[in-house]
Amino acid sequence: MPLIRAVTCTERIGSISYQLLVFRINWPFFSLLSTSNRIKISPLCTHKNYRVFVNSSRRKIMVATPVKTKTTGQYYTTRIDLALDIRKAMVEILSQTLAASLDLKTQVKQAHWNVKGLNFYQLHSLFDEMATELEDYGDMVAERITALGGTALGTARIAAANSILPEYPANIVDGSEHIVALAERYALYAAHLRSAIDTTGNQGDADTADLYTEISRDIDKRLWFLEAHLIKSEDVIE
Repeated sequence: MPLIRAVTCTERIGSISYQLLVFRINWPFFSLLSTSNRIKISPLCTHKNYRVFVNSSRRKIMVATPVKTKTTGQYYTTRIDLALDIRKAMVEILSQTLAASLDLKTQVKQAHWNVKGLNFYQLHSLFDEMATELEDYGDMVAERITALGGTALGTARIAAANSILPEYPANIVDGSEHIVALAERYALYAAHLRSAIDTTGNQGDADTADLYTEISRDIDKRLWFLEAHLIKSEDVIE
């Protein structure tokens, strides 16, 4: 029997992100079950929007199905006294924040599950608290999107495709390594929030700016908690 392994990856072409479902098959011929019917694919053919690649040995095949990943969804009427173009601009920024919030939450969970070392229990508990907070922030941002008449897009795939954060290192173990990785990502997230405060405030949406200010204040505090584990005497600024 052929060995089949399915993975997903993201490909960006221009301004559009595509989510790719990739099958790697160690067999010269295989059958692929689609949602509508069973499609027979040989190593050198294509079918509709499937793309087939064969390496030099003609033993491994990769089939990629592109699906457009949305960054903002549809809009609805609302009695909020903000012009549609302003609401759309706010939803665009908030959607970036939602993606980053959900992505950061899962990265903190990754640290929570896998941290090891002398400070295991302390960090395990701390990371769990941080992940819970990020869950709340994501919910606050998503509800602001819908309050403005937008659509909150918060699936794991959309978040990963549109997050401003780098991928979390999968093989780190020691607590200090996790702290450094999280501090770097919290700093990026904090910078995004601070920029969003100015952008939303300048657009005249004081409520969204206030939401960003609230989250920013808490994120700075968590970044302080993380960095406090790393500060040494030589880090003093004269």
